[in-house]
Parts: sequence; C-alpha cells; structure tokens
Amino acid sequence: MVTQPHLLRLFLRHAGMSPLDFLQAVRLERARQSLGHGASVTGAAAAAGFLSGLLLRRAWNRKWGGTPRDALLTATAIGPAGEGLQRSLQIKDRCALT
Repeated sequence: MVTQPHLLRLFLRHAGMSPLDFLQAVRLERARQSLGHGASVTGAAAAAGFLSGLLLRRAWNRKWGGTPRDALLTATAIGPAGEGLQRSLQIKDRCALT
C-alpha cells in the first residue's frame, strides 16, 4: 500500500514543488492566458479556478508582484495582448532571479 506521505515525497522529488504549489502555478498560468486573450480579471479568475478576483490578485502578487491589471497595462505598452503579457511576465521572472 502506498501512503499519502510517500506520494507527497515522490511528487516533491519529481515536480520540485508540492501538489498545492503545482496547482497554484497551473491556475496562475491559466489566468495569464485568459487575460492575454482579453478576459477581465474576474473572468480570468473564474476560468482558472480561483474563487474570486481577490484571490487571483493575491496569488499573482506573490508570484510576479503587482496585479494582473498592471501586467495587462504593461503588456499593451509592449505589444499585442497575448505576446505582450507573456513578454512582460518573462521580464519580471528574469528580474526576480537576479
């Protein structure tokens, strides 16, 4: 029989993060894609599985800093919605690594 702690250890070893952190990363990526396709923050939150726009904003701030709306405003200054948003988040990720 495989125990829950053993499965957790295996997941951590192979994914490099806990199942909850993995789920959060998947939801944030889904929200980012929805925003890039023109969804509102509330719509992106619902599409990604967040219970509210507030919870999306909190998770977004912990991951990338700022808010989804800030990222959208930056993205529109950089280029087309989907590409600009992705590029602006890549820039934030690179800055966070330094």
